[in-house]
Amino acid sequence: MFLAASLESLQLFARGDSSLFLSTFGAQCANLTEFSIFTTDCASISTAFNSFLSHLTRIKSIDVDATSCRSFGNLSTLTTLQTLIVRKNSRNKFELRDQMQFPSLVDLELHFFSFKTIGRMLNSMSTPQLNSIDLDSVSYSKAHVIRAFFDRLQKRVPVNQWHAITIDTDAETVPIDFTPDDTITLHTFQPLLSFANLAHANIQLNAGFQLSDECVARIAEAWPLIETLRLTLPYEAKRAVASSITIAGLQAFARHCPLLQSLGLTLDGTIQPPKFKSTVAVAHQELLRFIDVGVSILSSPEDAAEFLSTVFPSLSKIETYWESYNYIQDEFDSATAWNTVQSHLRLGIKVRTRERNWGRLHGSSLPPIDDGSD
Repeated sequence: MFLAASLESLQLFARGDSSLFLSTFGAQCANLTEFSIFTTDCASISTAFNSFLSHLTRIKSIDVDATSCRSFGNLSTLTTLQTLIVRKNSRNKFELRDQMQFPSLVDLELHFFSFKTIGRMLNSMSTPQLNSIDLDSVSYSKAHVIRAFFDRLQKRVPVNQWHAITIDTDAETVPIDFTPDDTITLHTFQPLLSFANLAHANIQLNAGFQLSDECVARIAEAWPLIETLRLTLPYEAKRAVASSITIAGLQAFARHCPLLQSLGLTLDGTIQPPKFKSTVAVAHQELLRFIDVGVSILSSPEDAAEFLSTVFPSLSKIETYWESYNYIQDEFDSATAWNTVQSHLRLGIKVRTRERNWGRLHGSSLPPIDDGSD
């Protein structure tokens, strides 16, 4: 009894014969703040589980499969709950109640649901403090369904309250009749651009994105506080989607997103970025250190490295998906080209570090080098 009373965290795998344990053990867990439960037989423990929940007066985080209680609404009795993780179990019907109250809920994480189900769930929930949502392994949906979901998301919580959105779709659920017209455009996630205080947006949709430099500029302007941004296919998709975002288009993030540290976008690297004159001031951003370019094609690694090093002087890591992709020779050249860019970027950082050290030791910078540019 003393041990149970002192518990703050508990993970439980409940079988059909766990009802008595749940019914009697709950009263001894008043100090529990973190709880996880997984079960293979929800029907036999449903009543006992709900009784157990009634004793969790200090709970802050709960991780539960969706069949542990027959109605999701039973979780709304936990008025202190701040983090809710729900995993759908396909063997049982998932039920919803109307007007579920979650007055303290900040983070919502859902696994294996569809956009339509999640949308209905949000409609039935009152979550005045919600600012972060994480959706994992969401099944494939058409662009208009995703747009409708984003519309609902926009209406659920004050737009300035959103801090983080993570969506990772199931890469294996793309239908046979999928066409390029099903790819995600700026119109699809237009509602999200109203979230002006968004700091983290990791959206991986198995339909892929069709974006342009103009779209990137609008995204950068809409999310000035963004720290991590990823708009890509899921890693497991292992297929390419053409992109109209050029390397030069990334400069919008240097102009509008001073806090950006990590970026994931598919690029069209066949269009060479402009060269900067040494006498012209260039908008740059010093926090970005990582870019995931997926399966972006690249034709001129030297030009790309020069541009990126100027605009993002701290950038040192570029990741691609080429190692998991069945590429042809031209695409293999792109894979090695991005590695070349990364090598140039890291060399540039070393050179600049030496220049700064020289300045500190000798009270001046290194003599200028004439590189032949205007």
